[in-house]
Amino acid sequence: MGVRCSFRWIGSVLVAALGAAPALAQIITRDTYYDYVPPPSRLVAQTRASLALHLYGDPNAPGYLDAAPVDGVDDTRGRRLLLIAERLSPIVRRNNFSVPRDFFSIFDGHPPLVSDLWRDGKLLHSDTLLFGDMTTGNGRSQWSGAQAIANDAAIARVVALRGPRAITPPVSSAEGDTDQVLFFDFPGFDPPSWRKAYKDLDPRKGSRIFTHVFLTAATDASTESRYRFVVQFFFFYPFNDAVNSHEGDWEHINVIATTRDHAAIAHSADDALLTSRDVERMLAPDFPVDSIVIAAVSYYFHQNVTTLDYVRLGRPPDANETPPADAHYLWEDLGYVRNA
Repeated sequence: MGVRCSFRWIGSVLVAALGAAPALAQIITRDTYYDYVPPPSRLVAQTRASLALHLYGDPNAPGYLDAAPVDGVDDTRGRRLLLIAERLSPIVRRNNFSVPRDFFSIFDGHPPLVSDLWRDGKLLHSDTLLFGDMTTGNGRSQWSGAQAIANDAAIARVVALRGPRAITPPVSSAEGDTDQVLFFDFPGFDPPSWRKAYKDLDPRKGSRIFTHVFLTAATDASTESRYRFVVQFFFFYPFNDAVNSHEGDWEHINVIATTRDHAAIAHSADDALLTSRDVERMLAPDFPVDSIVIAAVSYYFHQNVTTLDYVRLGRPPDANETPPADAHYLWEDLGYVRNA
């Protein structure tokens, strides 16, 4: 099976895993998988803080250019955000042959997107949509003539139904509502076939970490220091055959960034909030990127999250401070930042 997906405006494809336990793997078929698909997540707009401080660039400013790629981010600002992300990027240690990948590279840059139309639990119609080379940004289809016209029309239908400007009609059809499921059908269908498909892929080719940068504002802040500079890192694994077996395994962490000056005087990550001027300085090309440091890191696992406060853990020990009762859940060595 593949994975259901929804498209975010920033250009990353986020997919929710569609998996089956081994006992169910023989029951779920191409025509009966609908009951096992979770509802799609809603598209999320940029935060008010990102919009107010023009994190992705000001479209009304002179020199604004969104050309390569067209993603809603000013090209110059995009390069700066990438530089910050690379500064804060995690080191991922492998314990097997699997690495986080660019899913487009698995299909040599031409991912076939399957579009299934369902009504009342029955598969009505299926299209396979082909795109241009997504690894190089060449969006032109490899088809031509009538095939290209039909392919473009199918893509237009998907955008009309599932795009960010799609409108749900206030009435239902007398024949019943339809639902569209989109998925990339990756190689294999169970752990042995997944391992066979991916074990010979060069981990140095197609390995990729996706990033999403945004700002949030602390509503309870009593000073001008109210902004959090968040850099999300997403890791896509084509499959998971550990605790359970499924395709399309997305993991992610949030890195909260601050300036070295703020971290030096703060007692915790919450004390290292930024002013609008701080954000402006961090985004300026002449601000040293090594003056941007980690305030905290949040690790996500299903509905759970564990946050390590780098600012607090990096402070000199205070004899009068009582260690948090749950500190052993965070790390065995409470001084690991200072001792690194």
